[in-house]
Order: sequence, then C-alpha cells, then structure tokens
Amino acid sequence: MAVDSLWSSVSLLLPCSADLLDVKGHTVTVNGGAALSSAAGTPFGAGNSCYFDGSGDYLALADSSDWAFGTGDFFIDCWVYPTSWPGGGVNNDLCLFNIPGSPQFFFYVDNTTGKPTLWNGTSGYTGANALTLNAWNYVWCKRASSTLTIGIGTTTGITQASYTTNFAATTGATVGGLSGSRYMLGYLGGMRITKASRTVALPTAPFPRPTISGVVLNASGAPVEKTVVVRDRSSQLYLGGANSSPTTGSYVFYPPDFGEVQVERFDDL
Repeated sequence: MAVDSLWSSVSLLLPCSADLLDVKGHTVTVNGGAALSSAAGTPFGAGNSCYFDGSGDYLALADSSDWAFGTGDFFIDCWVYPTSWPGGGVNNDLCLFNIPGSPQFFFYVDNTTGKPTLWNGTSGYTGANALTLNAWNYVWCKRASSTLTIGIGTTTGITQASYTTNFAATTGATVGGLSGSRYMLGYLGGMRITKASRTVALPTAPFPRPTISGVVLNASGAPVEKTVVVRDRSSQLYLGGANSSPTTGSYVFYPPDFGEVQVERFDDL
C-alpha cells in the first residue's frame, strides 16, 4: 500500500472510481447528470472516472474550514480528460475547483485556450501550456512559501512570486462547475487538495488512500464469506469491518489513516 506522508494535511480526496464520495468525509452533493463512467477509463487503464456533460453537472461540497487556505501553502492536483473547448466567453470556462466568497478561489481551464488558470476574484494567472483534448492530463496548482505555480504533468507553466492572497472563505466549494455556469466538459479521474506544499511528480497510480484488502479462505483453502474486523493495533479500538465475497473471498476496508491495524476474521475471535 502506497503511503501518503502528508495525509494529515489532505482536506479533500475524490478518487472518482467506485463512487463520488470524499475520502476525507465532506458531504458531496451530485448535481445534474454528473456520474461515474467507464467510457474514458482512468489515467492508469480501465475503470471509472466522473463524467461531466458541460450542462448543469457539478459536485457540491459542504461548508468547511478546510477550504480556507489563508496565506499558507496549498497543492491542488487532479486528472482531467477534456472532450472539447466550448468557446463562447468566460461563462464556458471549465471549472475544476471553486470556493465562492471574497476573495474567490477559482481554478479552471480556459474555454478557448485550454490552459489552466487560477482566479482570485481580481486577477487571473494562466499557465503557458494547454491540456490535450481526449487524453488524460495531470493538472496542478500550488503555493509554496508565497510562490504560486501552475502546471501540467511535470512542466511548470507559470510561476508568480509573492502571491499572498488570503483565501479565508469557508463557504461550500464546487468541483466541475459553478452553480449556473462554467461546467466541466469531460472526465475527472481524481482530485486531491492538500493544505501543504508537495513536490510535483507525475503519479503512476491513483492518489494514495489508506486501504486494507485481502482474501478469506476456509480450512480447505476455498473462498468463503466472513466478517472481517479491523482494529487499531496500538489502541485496539474497533475501526470497522467488511464482509468478504462468497465467490472470491476478497474484501476491502478503508481505515481513517495509514497507521498499523490488526485484521481478524470474525470466527477467529
């Protein structure tokens, strides 16, 4: 299992693979026809991503102090598969992540140039490179020690020194569109927001999340359906459980962090 050393600083993780839930627990409300689709696969092969049709589709996130970056470091990275540039003015910009308020935090893709841009309600900073249509693009925006950079892949498209905008709003955020305009047209293959600086590196696997998986077999070595219990190894507190598949014996459980756990089959207790 890949481990994220900055897990405690992650404020949003949308895998967009098995569901449209936030791993970090924020309430996500699906609007329009935003839905999982296997049509474009994932950045790493077959599977699901979230499709937005460019007309009323977006994900709304509940109010949270996690959206208040202040003047500190942040890192937003996501996988984007745009299917067209709609043109037609600013109301057709493709929203990636938006926090309304004053100042606004609006990370989007320009509707004609295909370039990632961060708008703070007053000024916009646009990357030098455009996303590739009908392909997966790793897009990111970061602020580290008051320096803003925006890029695609491992290529930095813009650097802005002394970027000290105080993003203090805690109002609900949106992914894939604003309420009323600027809807994403294409697929989102995962989004992560970290309230800390990260080193830019092209991911070779989905964003890390705490995951426990395995296979339960009976005494004869055949797959069996059983309840699996997961405890924190240090405190022995119960974290949750899962049922193994009666046909494959496999199970998956997502603990809250990357700490050590103890896994027990229910009839072993």
